[in-house]
Amino acid sequence: MIVQISRTKLLGTKAETLERLGPHQGYFQIPAFLYFTVGDWEDRSDALADAIAGRFGGTAVAVRSSALREDSDTSSMAGAFASVLHVAVDDRPAIREAVESVIASYDARHSEDQVLVQQMVTDVAISGVAMTHGLDDGSPYYTIEYDDESGETDAVTAGLRINKSLRLHRDVGEADLASIRMRRVLRLIRNLEGVFGRVPLDIEFALGRDGTVYLFQVRQITSHSSWDHGLVLRVDAALHGIAGYLADRLGPRPEVLGGRGILGTMTDWNPAEMIGSAPRGLALSLYRHLITDEVWAAARASMGYRPMVGEHLMVELAGRPYIDVRNSFNSFLPADLDDDRAARLVDAALDRLADRPELHDKVEFEVMPTGIDFRSGQFLEAAYGDALDADDRQAILEAYRHHMNRMVGNGDAGTLQAADRQIAVLAARQQSRPSVFETLAVPPLRKLAAARRLLEEARQLGTPAFSVMARHGFLAEALLRSLVERDALSPDRLAAFKRSIRTVAGDLIDAMRDVARGRMTADVFFARFGHLRPGTYDVLSSRYDRRADLFAGSHLPQVDVVDGFTLAPAERRSIGLLIGEAGLDLRDAEALLAYARKAVAGRELGKFVFSRNISDALELLAAWAEDNGLSRDDLSHLDVVPLLDQVAGRHPEREGFSLRDRVEQARRSHQCAASLHLSFILRSVEEVYIAPQQRTEPNYVTKGRAAGPLVRLDPQSDTSSPIAGAVVCIESADPGFDWIFTHGIAGLVTKYGGANSHMAIRCAEFGIPAVIGCGEVLFDQVVRARSVEIDAANRHFFLH
Repeated sequence: MIVQISRTKLLGTKAETLERLGPHQGYFQIPAFLYFTVGDWEDRSDALADAIAGRFGGTAVAVRSSALREDSDTSSMAGAFASVLHVAVDDRPAIREAVESVIASYDARHSEDQVLVQQMVTDVAISGVAMTHGLDDGSPYYTIEYDDESGETDAVTAGLRINKSLRLHRDVGEADLASIRMRRVLRLIRNLEGVFGRVPLDIEFALGRDGTVYLFQVRQITSHSSWDHGLVLRVDAALHGIAGYLADRLGPRPEVLGGRGILGTMTDWNPAEMIGSAPRGLALSLYRHLITDEVWAAARASMGYRPMVGEHLMVELAGRPYIDVRNSFNSFLPADLDDDRAARLVDAALDRLADRPELHDKVEFEVMPTGIDFRSGQFLEAAYGDALDADDRQAILEAYRHHMNRMVGNGDAGTLQAADRQIAVLAARQQSRPSVFETLAVPPLRKLAAARRLLEEARQLGTPAFSVMARHGFLAEALLRSLVERDALSPDRLAAFKRSIRTVAGDLIDAMRDVARGRMTADVFFARFGHLRPGTYDVLSSRYDRRADLFAGSHLPQVDVVDGFTLAPAERRSIGLLIGEAGLDLRDAEALLAYARKAVAGRELGKFVFSRNISDALELLAAWAEDNGLSRDDLSHLDVVPLLDQVAGRHPEREGFSLRDRVEQARRSHQCAASLHLSFILRSVEEVYIAPQQRTEPNYVTKGRAAGPLVRLDPQSDTSSPIAGAVVCIESADPGFDWIFTHGIAGLVTKYGGANSHMAIRCAEFGIPAVIGCGEVLFDQVVRARSVEIDAANRHFFLH
């Protein structure tokens, strides 16, 4: 009945490999099994059914494929053939049906193809798949995807669910893992590596609730032939360098308050959303140069926050951008708060984030105060009552109250008005110069000089003003949210107020409608909106005025915008009482709403204006690259600062490197950065080697419902994509994605983005139900679905 083993090596068919692993059981167990060939079944199926009943009597079995074409050196055929679970062995028709179903799935079957019958494992705690290397690139990580909820043994392999995902660098120690279960999985992986040697392995496993480790399958990772084996050395070197850097960066630093450091990818200026978690060199260097090196701190100091002279907000870990959260929290302190109390607040906030990392994209609302709202006292007591005594909390509230009144006043918000004036100056300059495409016929060095002027103009007028506007936007959002929390406004009324705010996105919708109706020419439209691109800092992302399909497929739905918003008398009284209770200088409820309206609309206009300079500069840089025999792809890898320095005569060739050399070096560095797996939040050096996939609490926008087919977009997607009535899914978004709101989408899901991010504001403005910043785990599940249903009011969504 059992076929003879014809292969001498340990790896064979699925069944043969399990048979050959039998003598190595000890730490792990292989559930009882038998196997036979298709030819055997065709010759004596009744005898084999009897053998199955005799071997597994009284239990259920899994009937699995074990074809000759599976698990070969060149092809795994994973999921290509049928498996049937929970088959009762005493039910002969069910056994026969299951075996026939597996055999029928062998579309070109051979008589020596096999069928594996294996005892079902019950009382499963977790089940999953582990790989000993990165599947795509061979990077030196153990990748573990597992389900710890369903109790099924095939939840991951069948694509039913992946509750969690974990990547462990191969140097990780068992003691570094807090989870006893993950320690057992790691021990299983290393045990099997000891058996198979250097062969890259794909392992299917389960852990019983009693701690038993079960092995269901082992096969070779067949994609290994395409791996760059030098990448392993580069990743290892990068990680060891990062660990050394963090040992210093996360420790006490006398120049900033707070005894510990934390790095995060979506805190504060949120690089994961704006440029991606592994951006190319040009986007990364632009973001650093324009915002996170100096501008961020200068803008906050101008608003009365604690000066952070010489401190960078963003650090780079082998090309991966992270926000220094300790620096961020320091910069949110009122400048006149005494150092002792400020240090205690920063320490308490860092400890709260370390204990609750799911708040990493909501720190301004749930972790670190940045101003006063109508729940500030209650929040400080609830969140930090144990860390800060009553005197500390009162002094902190007084400092923030004084600071808030200086910033907002009676609603006139002097720093916001100054930022508005700066943006108006920049917009006027933009209008006075010709289109960037009219200036490209100049020598290469003049192109670089023009790009440098545009970026410096953005750095002096645009991003500082926008930084102030963005901070006011957060302060306004906190005030509005706290009105709901204190029952002065209902959620529906707050949503109606937000829909009454006119932003540049509404202007875009109206302009596209005018083009469609012949009331505006495309040239006029592009003169105002043509600079927008889905990736503000990405030279590979096409501008609107270079998208021939921009108006295709657009049916320009009527947006449900509230025309004006008037408070009811009871609302006005309640808000007035809260303003008095908080000690704010705002005249009345109308002054508060007027401030919020200016802050939200100003934030969106500020980004719209300064992004024109960046977009034009990218076109000039692309034209300069073409002059030098470089493609946009080549350019995307280069650091912008050395490029601009060539205007002053500093050329890379004088250092012994050609531009091509620098491109190739940067390309290799980016490949390494993309192959690194780092946690979305880093609280210790040990976490460098342990990267859980990001799990976060999404931000739900509106209280509505939406359902529709799923359509995934990226910055290169055609604007003619059929998305009307669909739930659109994108990793992150900025104004360049606003074209989706002209196509009648039903809802939106994003991987990255905070509660006050660009897309959160847009969806609130247009009343579109959205799930913003759902994180890696949920996003990966969403993109595999056919359709999505969003229930924003009850804060959940369903996948079909």
